[in-house]
Amino acid sequence: MNDDAPIDTAADGDHAAHLRDAIEALPEAVAVFDDKDRFVLWNRRFEEVYGGEGLPLHVGLAFEEHLRRSVALGRVPAAFGHEEQWLGERLARFRDAHGAHEHQLSNGQWVRVQDRKLPNGGRVGIRADITEVADREQSFRLMFHANPTPMFLLNRDSRKMMGVNDAALRLYGYSREVFLELSLPDIWPQGPSGNVDAWADQPPRAEPNSVPRLHRTASGEVLIVRVNESATLYAGRPTVLAAIFDLTELLRLGDEVRRSRSFLRKVLDQIPTAVFVKDMEDGGRYVLRNKAADAVFGRPSALVLGKSDVEFLDREHAGRIARSDRESMRSGSSGIVDDETVTRPDGARRLIRTHKISFSDDDASPPRYVLGIAEDVTEQRASEARIAFMAHHDALTGLPNRYLFQDRLGSALARLPGTDQLLALLLIDLDGFKSINDTWGHAAGDEVLKSVAERINACLRPTDTGARLGGDEFAVVMAPIEQVGEAVWLATRLIGQLSSAFWVGGQRVEIGASIGISCASARHCDPENVTAAADTALYDAKRQGKNRFRFADAALDTRSNDTRSKGTA
Repeated sequence: MNDDAPIDTAADGDHAAHLRDAIEALPEAVAVFDDKDRFVLWNRRFEEVYGGEGLPLHVGLAFEEHLRRSVALGRVPAAFGHEEQWLGERLARFRDAHGAHEHQLSNGQWVRVQDRKLPNGGRVGIRADITEVADREQSFRLMFHANPTPMFLLNRDSRKMMGVNDAALRLYGYSREVFLELSLPDIWPQGPSGNVDAWADQPPRAEPNSVPRLHRTASGEVLIVRVNESATLYAGRPTVLAAIFDLTELLRLGDEVRRSRSFLRKVLDQIPTAVFVKDMEDGGRYVLRNKAADAVFGRPSALVLGKSDVEFLDREHAGRIARSDRESMRSGSSGIVDDETVTRPDGARRLIRTHKISFSDDDASPPRYVLGIAEDVTEQRASEARIAFMAHHDALTGLPNRYLFQDRLGSALARLPGTDQLLALLLIDLDGFKSINDTWGHAAGDEVLKSVAERINACLRPTDTGARLGGDEFAVVMAPIEQVGEAVWLATRLIGQLSSAFWVGGQRVEIGASIGISCASARHCDPENVTAAADTALYDAKRQGKNRFRFADAALDTRSNDTRSKGTA
């Protein structure tokens, strides 16, 4: 295929229409790209957000070209003044297709951007409107800014300090003149995994960073802090505004913390992320927990504080958590990330992602406590799974679509070399299906197609794969098989099943099926040749009277003639 040839999504027939209908039903803006980063499919919501005057979307449009037009039209405020740098960073995140980030459009709308890789090398882009959430977070930050909160301004390009308030000077112990000569590594020497540049090259988060950081003061004291970051322009330069919350004393669970428990509770309960602390020298008992943790785990703190997991969880669940806690103690301040499906007391099953780090009362002592920061990612993962399923399955029948089928065919063929096993590819075309649409309408046709998919699936083994390629075309990969007779048996059964009457709206309708079969072995396992051979055999079956099957290999056709006669009687 010529890489420069236009992309024709209509080739997928009804499948493309059903896939488009499916993504139109999603609340998010969604677009699908091919392996050359060109637009293949998008929903109306995506066009409303990213299209419009001067930004027409069309199949085959390169994602990079669309970005460049958006920047040229002033639709990307974050790119002002450093357009090429912004384009390079955005394209790198798109191709990496990992994680999520947020950006603001010229109309003030905030969007969460997620790009995911598809097995065929393409991408699916999900854009969710988070303006309301961003506004709430901005209000939350402003509430802190009205209090004596330590803050500083950081030049995003040079990592140099540009401004600082009195509260931050008191916290870090510097004079203003000295502080303004510092760069980010001077107060955050390790950064994430010891790489401050990697952090600085990421866009500032629209939401507070939920993972505590270790900052260093002028005297060398290590502070455990939580940082809220926001992007802004200061003196015409890209700037990060950082608000610092010192958790050091709050997390030292000795006598001083117990005396200030009321203050700690007020601070932690304002944090929207679930936070808890366990004392591992006291059997892993919970000594700290905020309101967000109550909501995420479904248990009030009153029933958890002072207890260990084994006292209110089943033994297996408590054992998994204990192993995770031990791993976090070994990992130290670098921490671990633990994803676990949790059944809450109300019966709801939720996927919880927890960051855990260990720390001690002082720098000289070994780790004693486990600090956990948890979030419920159930809906996020479900949305990702839903999009991934729709990208690889037929929306009407639920069978694998052409792209997923080709991937599985290729994988099955790749397993043949070095074995004596065979593979059979059956291409199925329904006989007389067009008359159902013409006589009873497309709704009746859709019901028949769904019944056809069910009957095909009922004939398959667990190792076989059935798919709808589009319209009334279906396919089956039998793998592995030991002899050609297994393919004869399946083709005969499929013809019998699909020739039996269907009932739609109380009406009896009948169709048939023509099948073309090609077989592959370790010596002949090229996907294109196997598919082309089956297609030729299907043409022969339809030309010779339909409602029958043909092998691509004439010799096999001769040997299976008796069986075919019985199967089509």
